[in-house]
Amino acid sequence: MNNYKPTRKTAWRHGRRCVNALAEVLLKAILPSLTIAWMLLLSGCPSPTTPEHVHDYGEWTVTTAAFCLTEGVETRTCSLDASHTETRPIAALPHDMDWVVTTALTSSALGVETHSCQRAGCDHTGETRGYPQMPYIITGSGTSFTAKIDGTTIDDADGAAIADVITAIRSHAGGADIGIQFDDGGTLDIGTERAIFDNANANGDGTWGHITLTGSITSANTGAGHGTIELDDNVTITSTADIFNTSTETDRLSIRIEGTATLNITGGTVEVSGGSAISCGTGTVLNISGGTVKTNTRSAIQVLGTVNISGNALVTGASTTDIGTIWIFGADARVNISGGVVRNTAANDNAKAISIFGSPWGNSNHPDALIITGGTVGAMDEDGNGTIGMAIAISTPSGITISQANPSVPTLITSANTTAGRGTIIVVTADGSPIAINSGRVENTADHANAQSIVAPSDNAAGRVVIEPAAEVEPLPLWMAD
Repeated sequence: MNNYKPTRKTAWRHGRRCVNALAEVLLKAILPSLTIAWMLLLSGCPSPTTPEHVHDYGEWTVTTAAFCLTEGVETRTCSLDASHTETRPIAALPHDMDWVVTTALTSSALGVETHSCQRAGCDHTGETRGYPQMPYIITGSGTSFTAKIDGTTIDDADGAAIADVITAIRSHAGGADIGIQFDDGGTLDIGTERAIFDNANANGDGTWGHITLTGSITSANTGAGHGTIELDDNVTITSTADIFNTSTETDRLSIRIEGTATLNITGGTVEVSGGSAISCGTGTVLNISGGTVKTNTRSAIQVLGTVNISGNALVTGASTTDIGTIWIFGADARVNISGGVVRNTAANDNAKAISIFGSPWGNSNHPDALIITGGTVGAMDEDGNGTIGMAIAISTPSGITISQANPSVPTLITSANTTAGRGTIIVVTADGSPIAINSGRVENTADHANAQSIVAPSDNAAGRVVIEPAAEVEPLPLWMAD
């Protein structure tokens, strides 16, 4: 048995060695962490990997400015350590576009202005257009006319015939979209001449861009089938002008459209004294969304091409012949009505608002010769009251469709016809494309024993007239009333 007992001095030395050894181990284990923590404390910047610490960032400043269609950059920096930054994009700027005159107006040519970016350092350009954006104004009378734009008289249009003035404007415009104003506050009287807009005889004089007509023009031309205004050869015109033909001959026109021309009437009045207001030839397009087209004894519109009537357009006539206010004939003739009013005010048992009828040029046999989706068609007076006459007369195999596409634009086919065997709609031929009445209202407002809404051969025995339940027809046709 070992009975060794250390003295107090020996025990103290042994304990101190143990403590020193333990301290050395602890220092080696924790000294690196303490050193790092102390350095961070001295720097004052918290570690980005420590969630409870955040950078002290300053305000955002622009480092790269945004430019046309190119994003910029802005940056902010930690106030405690400039090596820590953040960036974010600045939205790209749109071009700062404006019109700039790049070619001045002269007597020989229209000027040019270019849509260009005005921001310094950007050379982006867009479309060009004629300069100035003002109409050519034609003045004169008889056989002497002058055209000016912004006070500049154009070459070959000073005291010239109206045909030469129109040609001079075409050459001067150089294909730009332009406006032409007839007279300067009055009515331009071109006598027995015509204002012809076409490209057929350009002969180096350029071709027309889009033309906008304003002002007032009249003629009394004596050529059969001629108009005060004539369009041809792919010309497109938009008109708010008042256009008249005062000739009392039955084959004179206010406007004649041929070739593949397009006419958009958005306002103004087109009127003829003796003939038809507008002749719309095969392959042409006539859009009427405003204004008035008026005739007295013939059709307001002769249709061999396509006619679209909408908005607040008024097409009115008082013809008592078979051709009606609108006369649809020819294999390719088509009329679409989605608004406005088409009427015949003659109060005659042969008056028709729309007539689909044959002619020397051939019968209309288009399956969709007439499509009505809104607006009013009727034999009626200027106050909208039904009169004797027919709204629609169909004498060919052509088909029609009546419906109401928009509740805010009612479809109304109306008359107050009291002639036996005739109704608001009369179908003369038993065979042909369907007469489809899908919705809308067809009415005869006369309080008379002969009042009928729709008349068809042999009480529609061939079934050509088809009336859907959604349609309002009053009174019911005879074949449905029993």
